[in-house]
Amino acid sequence: MDHSDHLYYGGERAVNSSEFEIFNESDRALSEPSSKVIDHLNHPRHAGPLNNPDAVGKASRDGRAPRVTIYLRVDGSIVNEASFETFGCGYAIALCSVLTEFVIGQPTSRCAQLTADDIIDALDGVPSQRRFCAQIAIDAMRDALDQLSRGEV
Repeated sequence: MDHSDHLYYGGERAVNSSEFEIFNESDRALSEPSSKVIDHLNHPRHAGPLNNPDAVGKASRDGRAPRVTIYLRVDGSIVNEASFETFGCGYAIALCSVLTEFVIGQPTSRCAQLTADDIIDALDGVPSQRRFCAQIAIDAMRDALDQLSRGEV
């Protein structure tokens, strides 16, 4: 099985813009990923599992890529640490990376209000055919937050 269009972030991997695909004419402006996407892909923040997390959220497209795991450690209601693992495209990696930056230091109530558009905007956009990657990252984070609110920690 060829997984060349999917990247598992667990190590370093450089990428160039030729690995990003134009899906339709409305995405032509996004044919070159933004410098922020490339930066988060080449230098993902907070990648890898978190030791002794307080919550672990997971989400995917019916078990298919992208598959995202978000790890959270909280102190009271503040997210002190967050990390991620993903099996997905470069956009999935970049979106998870920027999501972890957003949540660290924030109250869980604020984290619960984040949307897919928030993390897409932080990367200066993604092609319409990859917007679902942002929602999966948000869903994984909300799964972790739900565990915290249910006291499953």
